Amino acid sequence: AEDLVEILETREAEDLVENLEERRWRLAMSAKQVTSGVAEGELRQELSTISEDLTSLFMRVEQSEVGLYSLADAVSRVCEELSHLRTGPLSQRSTAVTQPVPGFAGASVVADAPC
Repeated sequence: AEDLVEILETREAEDLVENLEERRWRLAMSAKQVTSGVAEGELRQELSTISEDLTSLFMRVEQSEVGLYSLADAVSRVCEELSHLRTGPLSQRSTAVTQPVPGFAGASVVADAPC
């Protein structure tokens, strides 16, 4: 009879351990899901921040590109004007010469001189 009690107690202990093991496993899975949920939220926040940074960077690059195109157009217009001035009737009547600027060593200005 004592052997039967010991067997029953052993079986109950094994069932209890098995039950506790199952509960521990479920708790670990729940903790993992919670941790994953928190990590997922943090990951989403980080990706959102990166997305905002990339959008801002894209806008800055686009603005710089527009500025460079505008600058290139302005330089092109200046070159065209200089070309017209060199080939126009004004260039036949006068030539550009440089004259030193008093008080500024090495500085000069362009002045028209008659032919």
